[in-house]
Amino acid sequence: MASLATKSREDSGRRETVGKAVPAWLWVSGSLAWLAGILALPSGVESPLDGLPWANPAEALVICAALPFLLLLDRSWLRYKPAFYFLASLFILKLILALYAPQAGWCLRVYPSGQAAAEQNTAATWEGLWRRGCSALLTRPFSEPRDFPAEWLNALEAEPRANAAPLVQLAGYAVTPPGWGLMVQAQGSQGGLLRARDASGRLHELPVLKEAGGEGLAGRALPGGVLRISGRLAYGPWREGNWSLEPFLVSPEGKLEPVWGRGVIWRDQGGAELSRAGGAILNFLAKATSWGLALWLAAWLVWALAALARRGVLTAPVAAAALSGVALLWLLPRAGHDPLFTPHGAAFAALGLLTLLTWRGGGAGKENPSPALAVLLAVGPMLLLHYGGQWFSEAGRFTLYSLNDDWLTYQRHARDIAMHGDFWMGQRQPVFYEQPLYRYLVLLLHFLFGQSPLAQNMVDVWSALAGAGLGAALARRLGAATVWVFLYAWLYLNFELGDRFLLHIGLGLQEHTAMLCMMLAAWAALRARQRAGFIWAAGVMAALGFWLRMDHLGVLAGLGLLAAAEPGGGLLQAWKGLAAGAWSARRSLSVYWGLLLLAAAAVLLRNWLLGGQWVLLHPANRDFLGQPLWANLVSLLSLLNGREQGVLKSAWILWPGAVLGLAALAARWGPLKGYPLALGLSLAGLLAPYLAVAANAYFPRWSVHLLPLACLSVVMVLQAIRRRPVSHAGDG
Repeated sequence: MASLATKSREDSGRRETVGKAVPAWLWVSGSLAWLAGILALPSGVESPLDGLPWANPAEALVICAALPFLLLLDRSWLRYKPAFYFLASLFILKLILALYAPQAGWCLRVYPSGQAAAEQNTAATWEGLWRRGCSALLTRPFSEPRDFPAEWLNALEAEPRANAAPLVQLAGYAVTPPGWGLMVQAQGSQGGLLRARDASGRLHELPVLKEAGGEGLAGRALPGGVLRISGRLAYGPWREGNWSLEPFLVSPEGKLEPVWGRGVIWRDQGGAELSRAGGAILNFLAKATSWGLALWLAAWLVWALAALARRGVLTAPVAAAALSGVALLWLLPRAGHDPLFTPHGAAFAALGLLTLLTWRGGGAGKENPSPALAVLLAVGPMLLLHYGGQWFSEAGRFTLYSLNDDWLTYQRHARDIAMHGDFWMGQRQPVFYEQPLYRYLVLLLHFLFGQSPLAQNMVDVWSALAGAGLGAALARRLGAATVWVFLYAWLYLNFELGDRFLLHIGLGLQEHTAMLCMMLAAWAALRARQRAGFIWAAGVMAALGFWLRMDHLGVLAGLGLLAAAEPGGGLLQAWKGLAAGAWSARRSLSVYWGLLLLAAAAVLLRNWLLGGQWVLLHPANRDFLGQPLWANLVSLLSLLNGREQGVLKSAWILWPGAVLGLAALAARWGPLKGYPLALGLSLAGLLAPYLAVAANAYFPRWSVHLLPLACLSVVMVLQAIRRRPVSHAGDG
């Protein structure tokens, strides 16, 4: 019996060992693969998760808001086996839909003009990259002009844009109940003809309403059954601003009923001839996939909050801050607060409350193990709810950008690359005139999300959150106690959301994205002190940040020194300590600076090969007009003031942060004695390029990357005045 018991224990241990043989990263990778498949594969039938491109509001916000938030909070859910297998089952359902479900909606082909239609020159559209033979699919009502696949208007100048009068060709099938009619409401259309061919081959004219309403349509019913729809609608000029397109069922009493969710309109005949049982099964699979994913995401959120509570990250003050932020998001507009600055008021109160409660409950023994995650929990839900709600209806809709502005330039460059195959921009810009990388990011986001700039705007929101969270992580790893870390986040978001920086969120410029890369490079470089492999991530982020804003080269180079340990102390001791730390970290610094130099060399080489000039940007760029030094000094003051004329209130943090950082390079006394030289050198590197580069236009775009470092600089000095030693072991 003893031997049997021993053998049983050995077998049990062997089975346990086999069960642990699968590494955690493989479970995580598998879960992410299932999730990507569920979101990317088409559903065919109408569904909130209808696959690429992600132009549906629900799936766009899941990808742009919910998933990044959950991934940052806790990733252990992805290696939880029941969650893995549940997600795999949802993927199988979605795969069945992708393979067997017919495509709902009508195929639209858009021609920029009647002449283009005669020449069969369809307009190039972002959704058309995914829809073979179609500019877009009509799977939702086009209730306003921006719903149409007409982002190509951004490629036109003022007069052609105002006079653009597209012609829309429709093709597809419809299934109408006996005795019911079908019509199309097309406000703004000025001509054209739509026809419906029934099963017997007879042609019927499809009624088109050019104004809202639908009275008097009774008696114009089409024969029930499968109808093949075709025809064209000619719309009036864009300047009239009244385009719409939506099919309706007409009841026997003449009432208009929406077709959505009823299996009425289909791209191909197979969908129209789908049996009732077959349609019910496919609709059930689509709903099961959508609701199943919603349930899975909700379970992930509960799991993550429980895990953070066990780790001591989600504390009562953090929960109180988060709840107050969300409550104020609802209350402030109703109390007469300016809706534009509602996020500022909510963040100001939430982080102020968090800082106060942490200070009142004080003590180094109560340090939050990850204040960066605590900051994300405190203000993330509020900001994501605000901007997600504000831009929810923008999914699928294009933005018509103002002419002669940088935001339009990047949109046009992205179109040139995608629609005309000019990947290296050799035809339009043999020598880069604008910053190199942002056009490619715009291209990628339009390719994945269609013509809407929603994803591009959400990158700005996440960059602002990263400015708070990553700055908090840097403050913690540089020795700040939790209360000072929270004070940093409060300072940063107070100026980011309470000043003109707020206007740059969703504006279509690259400065917030460049700041995000800069902060990621700094965070990874600091982590490389403990794990050398992080230096590669730091170098890659620095290279991307440089390609986004090449005048950030100095600050990016300086932030690499965060990988070198600093002992602090007096002037001579501090500089000797930094030199010794840099020598000890020479391999890491070689990797970091090497990647940064390769990024600069790549731009130089590209401009020389395509344009014959060994430069980073075209000499005609007005930021490099050879102004005298005094003129650039004036523009440098504008960067610190936050505007070209006058002073923003943000100058109250930009000036002290920059001056303290520069002073710490030489004045190593009092609270500056422990100030990180790497941070001071980074601030010097940030300001130095503007002795040659003129900061002009779109203020405070030139100060976006200074704001988090200035706030960090001030907090490092404040916490040194009342220093409490804390452990640097927190994960930040």
